Amino acid sequence: WSFGVNDQPGNLSITGPVNVTDGDRSDLPFDWSQLTPNTRFLGAISHTTPNGLYGLTILNVDSP
Repeated sequence: WSFGVNDQPGNLSITGPVNVTDGDRSDLPFDWSQLTPNTRFLGAISHTTPNGLYGLTILNVDSP
């Protein structure tokens, strides 16, 4: 598996703050919709800075 800045965004939506300061903590409610039942999915949330991509948070979802 690989993730990149040019990947096609899918059906994961997240609500979060526009800006944060180093050390801040925040809950990020997310909704992953239109998933095929009984299937495993892999996704990522990208974290960027003014200098570009900083890192990724990997998400693993088993749809009911």
